[in-house]
Amino acid sequence: MNIPNIKNAYENIKNICEKKLTELYPAGIPEEAKKRLDSELKYLKASNYINDFEITRLLYSEAGRSSQYMTCRGTTTGSFIFYLISNSRVNPLTPHYYCPECGNYKTITGKLFGIDLPQRKCEKCDEIIISDGYKLSIESVWGLDGKKPIGFEFNISKGFYPFAKRLLERTYPDNNIVPYGVLSITNGKPSRDLKLSGYLILSKGLTIDDYPDLQGYLENGDLCLTGNVMDMEENNIKRILLYNHSALNAIVEMQQRTGIYISDINNSDLSSITWNRLTNTRLLDEDYEELIRFTKPETKTEMINLLSVLHSTFTSTDMSNSTKRVDSITKKINQTEFKSAPCYSRDDIFELLLKFGVDHNTAYEYSEYIRKGLASRTDTNPKYDTLKLPDEFRNLVKNIKYSWPRSHSVEYLLMYSMLAYYLKADSKDYSKMLRTI
Repeated sequence: MNIPNIKNAYENIKNICEKKLTELYPAGIPEEAKKRLDSELKYLKASNYINDFEITRLLYSEAGRSSQYMTCRGTTTGSFIFYLISNSRVNPLTPHYYCPECGNYKTITGKLFGIDLPQRKCEKCDEIIISDGYKLSIESVWGLDGKKPIGFEFNISKGFYPFAKRLLERTYPDNNIVPYGVLSITNGKPSRDLKLSGYLILSKGLTIDDYPDLQGYLENGDLCLTGNVMDMEENNIKRILLYNHSALNAIVEMQQRTGIYISDINNSDLSSITWNRLTNTRLLDEDYEELIRFTKPETKTEMINLLSVLHSTFTSTDMSNSTKRVDSITKKINQTEFKSAPCYSRDDIFELLLKFGVDHNTAYEYSEYIRKGLASRTDTNPKYDTLKLPDEFRNLVKNIKYSWPRSHSVEYLLMYSMLAYYLKADSKDYSKMLRTI
């Protein structure tokens, strides 16, 4: 692709990561964090994603400067590098306690993620300690050898678009930056208008007029370019995908109404959000809201699991309407077979295989095989048929057509929890806000 590399991109990323580590762990950096960062930096340096991570870093920095908000979509959220260079709240390390006074670090085994761990005092210095971690493996992002394809897509608040465009223009001063339009869906049907979905970096010396076959018009009448990923690659165009999200618009507006900065809301604030407070935000997807109201989850861990299983697809799931889908999912998670091998997300599949004694590499390869729905086919892979696994697990994975990543669910659950936090802080202004977005 004829797009220039960003000067000192790798060094910038490495320096920011190391600086952020000392801020997160002021009394001593845990060995797990050091090893994870070193491994990811090694993968990054040998990859084609250095510029993508640097653009990500710059975008998040610009969002913070402009008091806007953005989140990442997909498994990239599970990267430790991503966590350190962004304002993400999704710490991928093993659930743990950390004492910022003496550096005591203790990983926790069990079902709960760090946000749900009970408050404790340090056993060494008697100070209140911090809990965090969502157990997102390095393989979920980079694969076994650091060569897994990585996607960079972001949800943003609508006010961030002009800041993002100016940032890209500063970063690529010799390249034209033009709007990227994607067909929007209204009532299940494609709209005639294109929706602004980010920006495109054109090759040096080229303008939007050089792509007549890709031209279209946004909802506001502005000229844009459109097309799929293959169209972009064929024309040496780099996509920066930025999707406007109603929940992020609501969060930014509540920041303005309440005067409570988004950055001042911490994990302890979000950990106290209950399921009913979450549903009262009135901005959850219909299916998720119905599932939560029916199951009444007590922890964020359960809420994350429910979001994952809801977005996964099973051969037995009735997708004809929201109520039937939720009913199918509820029955599935209450089955004895599912409870014995709870595969809410693709990460659960990988972890269960390791628990069953499958070697690390095979466990990852088979979890990828399963999460893509290949285990549901009749022509199964003989390599995996010989593994010694419980019958309940075998029967369950044969029912999986697609398995959702945990990292995406964590990001969304924390986003919804922030909405609920603002609702709790000022319900009157929250109600007014709902009428404006």
